[in-house]
Amino acid sequence: MRLNRLGLQQICDFQFPDGLGHYFTVDRLLMRPDGISLLVYKQFPGSIFCADHITEWIQMLGGKSYRFKNPLVDLDNQIKAISACIPDVPVNGYVFFDHHARFPKGYPDRVIRPDNIPQSLERNNKNKAQASVVAAWEHLKGVRALYDGATKE
Repeated sequence: MRLNRLGLQQICDFQFPDGLGHYFTVDRLLMRPDGISLLVYKQFPGSIFCADHITEWIQMLGGKSYRFKNPLVDLDNQIKAISACIPDVPVNGYVFFDHHARFPKGYPDRVIRPDNIPQSLERNNKNKAQASVVAAWEHLKGVRALYDGATKE
């Protein structure tokens, strides 16, 4: 899968505290040379109608429409929680839709697809991560170990 070749390192599918006594599942964190990126993976075939600041997006599939919550809202909340854990390192995020999704009216900048992955997310082993990013990454791995065990008990 194309996503497996992104970032200098990855952490996938783990529970992270939301700061309010609950957890959310991180689909994928990527270490970049200058920060951390969060990816939310969506498998929504058909036509997707969306915009940055609308509450619900629409999926058209088989002549029917299905509404779903704007995933950028949850993405922003997840970015805030992760940023609070590693305040000295830039954190950004994207919603990744696979090749089965079409966007007839366009899509927000933070929505990516297999054909428009930002170069900053591409793996380039020539670039090394900044020391602050490596330290933050190790901290996130520790949080993962701590909370993954706690949520499975």
